[in-house]
Amino acid sequence: MRKMLHLTLLAWLSLNASPVARINPADLQGTWQLVSVRDMKTGTLDPVEKRQTLWLQVTRSHWTYVWADLNRKVIKPEELARLAPEQRRAENYSKIWDASDRPRFWGAGGGYTIEGNRFVYTGTISIEPHMMQHGGVEIIAKLDRDTYVRHSVDKTGTVVRESIFRRLD
Repeated sequence: MRKMLHLTLLAWLSLNASPVARINPADLQGTWQLVSVRDMKTGTLDPVEKRQTLWLQVTRSHWTYVWADLNRKVIKPEELARLAPEQRRAENYSKIWDASDRPRFWGAGGGYTIEGNRFVYTGTISIEPHMMQHGGVEIIAKLDRDTYVRHSVDKTGTVVRESIFRRLD
């Protein structure tokens, strides 16, 4: 019980200890592109923008994101129409999934609120049905006109991932 109380307190403190003095939700509204993600445990930096385009759109009450691999094959509709049915299915499948069944394109969206320095979100639409009604909390570590940095935390409140976005609009 004491350990659980300690972990709860630790999580609460980390979620409420804001490096950002005050979040103005209007500052978050717009379109952001993911630049990189850092694994905070290993320090490994993933330069996401070199292999994917991921856009996060934020309105007053909703968020959406879409991403796509940069190296997806382009096949014109008239070329696709000329293919045999089985080959056409394979080409259509490859637009979304790679040869190892990993996604090459994704989209999701939902609602959100800002609570202190926390972006509290719910999912209401997703390519993957089990992700609908999924939600979570991201910590807003930095937010200015051009840059949005968010921290993903584990159940203990430890920052495990840092995502860096740049404003597109």
